[in-house]
Amino acid sequence: MEYNQQTKTIHIIKTTPYTDLHIISLIRCNMRHFFKVFLVVAITMVIVSCVNNVGKNDTEPEVWVDLGLPSGLLWATCNINADMPEAFGAHYAWGDTIVKISYNWTNYAHGDAFDRLTKYCSLSGNGLNGFTDTLTILQEIDDIATERLGREARIPTAIEWQELIDNTESMWTEMNGIPGRLFTAPNGNCIFLPAAGWFFGLASSNKYSKGYYWSSSLVENNPCEACFFSFSSNEQNLHNEYGELRCGGLSIRAVCEKKN
Repeated sequence: MEYNQQTKTIHIIKTTPYTDLHIISLIRCNMRHFFKVFLVVAITMVIVSCVNNVGKNDTEPEVWVDLGLPSGLLWATCNINADMPEAFGAHYAWGDTIVKISYNWTNYAHGDAFDRLTKYCSLSGNGLNGFTDTLTILQEIDDIATERLGREARIPTAIEWQELIDNTESMWTEMNGIPGRLFTAPNGNCIFLPAAGWFFGLASSNKYSKGYYWSSSLVENNPCEACFFSFSSNEQNLHNEYGELRCGGLSIRAVCEKKN
């Protein structure tokens, strides 16, 4: 459109819909958009690949992750009774193999009070009628991981939890909206532990803010307790001197030996 001062008229000047400059500008805009989308997709794929990267081994690769640990131990991708890494699964009392509505001494499998234990008791003061034994690690018959995943699977010992801590980088993050900790090994493989909280009595505590995971190790100087691993957004701790009451409901993450 052009205005003529002499004739006081407006002339419409026909132009092509898009000039070369328009086309170049559009191409540049689309390329910038493409690279932004590509970058987002690439980052997402890296995260998903890490979470789903189960170590290359001969033992059910969809279940186990090879973190390249010195012991060669493999860690499960999910909690017991969970079908996704971020799913909470079920909570279990230590050495118990059933899911309960309430977690307390009255329905515990190995004694109905902290001083009436019938198995895994190193001190007579905690045993029923002075009972003691020499068992400090869960046996297969009392290990829910073995029951659910087969004889090669088990709950990790306190030493094996420490190995995981010492040989991975841990960060608080979310997977599909569920908070927890991601443990990444130098070989690039990783596992995610959701912050599933814990149960005592009928009540659950600290869901989405803390994770509590049993080890298979007894606290020998206080056998009414067992060692466990806990974490939150700003810390992680292995509790092997002062544990958790065995009748409480904690999460379970299994391990198994690597096949040759």
